[in-house]
Amino acid sequence: MSSNKTIGYNSLCLALSLVIFSFVGFSGCQASKSDTEQSSKEQQTDASNVSQEASEQESRAEGIASGVKFVDDRTATRQAFFANQQKWQAHALQNYSVNFQRSCFCPREFVQPLKLTIADGKVTTVMDSKSEAVGEQVAQSTKTVSQVFAMIEKALDKAEQIEVKYDPQFGYPSQLFIDRSKRMADEEVRISFKDLRF
Repeated sequence: MSSNKTIGYNSLCLALSLVIFSFVGFSGCQASKSDTEQSSKEQQTDASNVSQEASEQESRAEGIASGVKFVDDRTATRQAFFANQQKWQAHALQNYSVNFQRSCFCPREFVQPLKLTIADGKVTTVMDSKSEAVGEQVAQSTKTVSQVFAMIEKALDKAEQIEVKYDPQFGYPSQLFIDRSKRMADEEVRISFKDLRF
C-alpha cells in the first residue's frame, strides 16, 4: 500500500511539474514573441522617421535651389538669398534692360508695368507700356536688381513675412513679396522682374 501511495504521489508531482513547466514555458514564449513584435514596431517607426527626415531634407534642398520660401523658414530663405545673390554677382551685369512692376497701395502710375534700362548699375531710362517716358517720381521709385537684393537682405531681419522666387539662370529675384508687419494694413509690397536682356 505504501508503495502505491508513493507512486501516486510521484505521479501527481510529475503531472504538476509538467503543468507548471508548460505554463511558464508558454508565458515565456508569449513574452518573447511580444518583445520581438515590439522591437519590430520600433524598427519600423525608426525607419519611417528616417525616411520622413530624408524627404524633408530633399524638399528643403529643392526649395533652396529654386528660391521658393518655405513657410516660416527664415533659414532656408536666407540661404536661398545668399546663393542667388552670388549667382547674380558672378554674371557682373551692370548694363541691362528688364521689365519691372511694383504692386502696393500706391497711385496707379506707380504700379503699372515699366521697362527699365540700367547702365553702369544705375537706372537711366524708365518707359511705360506705350514706350513713353514716365514722370520723375515714378522713375525714382523703381529699383535695380542690386537694390532689390538690398531690400531683401534688410527684410530678412525685420519683415514678418517675406517670399522670394529667383530666376534659375541669373539668380535675380523674379518675384518678391514683403509684409513688414501683420499689424499694419496696406504696407505690403510686391516687386517682379522679367525678360532681362543685356
